[in-house]
Amino acid sequence: MPTATRIASFEVGERPRVAVESQHGDIRVVGGLAGQIRVEAVLRDPDKVTYRVSQEGDAVRVEVRLAGISFGDVVAFNVDRGADLTITVPAATSLELETLSGAIELRGLEASAAARTANGEVKLIESRGEFSVRTANGGIEVAAFEGDLNLESDNGSVAILDVSGVFNAVIGNGRLTFRGELGVGSRNRLETRNGRISFVLIDPANLSFDAKGENGDVDVDLGLTRRVDERRHVVGSLGTGETELVLRATNAAIEVIGR
Repeated sequence: MPTATRIASFEVGERPRVAVESQHGDIRVVGGLAGQIRVEAVLRDPDKVTYRVSQEGDAVRVEVRLAGISFGDVVAFNVDRGADLTITVPAATSLELETLSGAIELRGLEASAAARTANGEVKLIESRGEFSVRTANGGIEVAAFEGDLNLESDNGSVAILDVSGVFNAVIGNGRLTFRGELGVGSRNRLETRNGRISFVLIDPANLSFDAKGENGDVDVDLGLTRRVDERRHVVGSLGTGETELVLRATNAAIEVIGR
């Protein structure tokens, strides 16, 4: 299949923004130098791909459209053509990213971002800020993150490792693995329908805790003062209880360890 590469650079000010709307292709965004946004696109079957990149003030917009392809073709992976994007941005760039089919990777960012894909994995690495991540079919990997994170995955395992902040997650089919710290006074809720929760909590001081497995055991090693201590439901607290953690698993077990 023929390919073509397009490269564009834009000067931006102190409040840069990037929006991507793509029908097919991977999106990779990495933190770079202040004042400049660089967009590199590798087009596959370029004669049948409509690719546009534009700037308005501090905002850069990227659009990818495919000719002769239905929505069903894209989400069923029945298409090769598309555009794989590598976007280098100032670390404090606000992002709004969406692809129907393709992976999304975010690395080295310090801002707010929303990232959505119907088919593809999502990675969020070495970043901080307020992030929202959504994938219908694909795993999610979060590592070396600090901030406020909301994530959803219908089908795919989720790993959240070496992190600190506020975390809320809803997972349909897939295991959830967590290792990190919770922000003081934060409200955190993580739930799975069909997948085990393995949770390692660093410095679990002043915690209000509630873990329930509808059809799976709950095993907690946190030294809690327990108000409910049942095989499938544990409620308790440590210290003043100002930081809240709620865990729910419908058809799997929950394991929690404190360090």
